Amino acid sequence: MENNTAGKSPNTTSWHTQDAHTSIALLNTDLQNGLDSDEARKRLSKYGENLIRSVSKQTWHMVLARQFKDVLILILTIAAVVSVVVGEISDAITITIIVALNGILGFVQEWKAEKAIEALQRMME
Repeated sequence: MENNTAGKSPNTTSWHTQDAHTSIALLNTDLQNGLDSDEARKRLSKYGENLIRSVSKQTWHMVLARQFKDVLILILTIAAVVSVVVGEISDAITITIIVALNGILGFVQEWKAEKAIEALQRMME
């Protein structure tokens, strides 16, 4: 099956579906020489620098706290409190464990992602 790229602009192309030669042709560049200086300046002016934008660094406890700000988590927390009030302690414990695990897993994923972005920024410097 052949990819039909005719008429597509570089901004709407599904790059992951293209082979290298098609991508090079669509970008109007040369595999050996790259872009000439004038074209590089034009693209820098049009698209900006190729940088990973940094966001304000947050402490680990702020990242952890953010995991519990979701509406569903608040509803589950209220359900755990109601379970305690009506005497369903086992349900309350189960809900609390689920909320805690969700928070911990979300924290670990977000923390790892932030560290990966920081590593990429250091590599680009």
